[in-house]
Amino acid sequence: TRAGGLFGNTRQWLYRVGDTQILISGETVVDSIAVRGGVTSEYQTAAGARFGMAPYQVTSIYGAAPGTQSANTLSYPQRGVRFEFERGRLLSFEVFAPRRN
Repeated sequence: TRAGGLFGNTRQWLYRVGDTQILISGETVVDSIAVRGGVTSEYQTAAGARFGMAPYQVTSIYGAAPGTQSANTLSYPQRGVRFEFERGRLLSFEVFAPRRN
C-alpha cells in the first residue's frame, strides 16, 4: 500500500511492503529514501547491512562512522547513508546523495 502527499515543504510518499516501510522524500528531485523494517524484512543496503544487525556488525561492513554518531545512530555522509538503531538492533536506514567535504 502507499500513502503520500505534501508535508511542509517536502513531498513525501510512504510505501508499505509486509513489515517494511519505505519513505521517499523530495520536491521535484528525490532528497532521500528511508527504509524501516523488522528482522524478517528482505531489504538491505547494497553493501549488505540488514535489519536486526547490531551496530558493530554495521561498522564491520562500513567501517568507523566519520559522521554523527550516538548510541542509536551511525552516519556516513560521504557514502550517503545513515543508520538508526533501537535496543541495539538496526531499525532503519536512510540513503541520500553523498556529501562532499
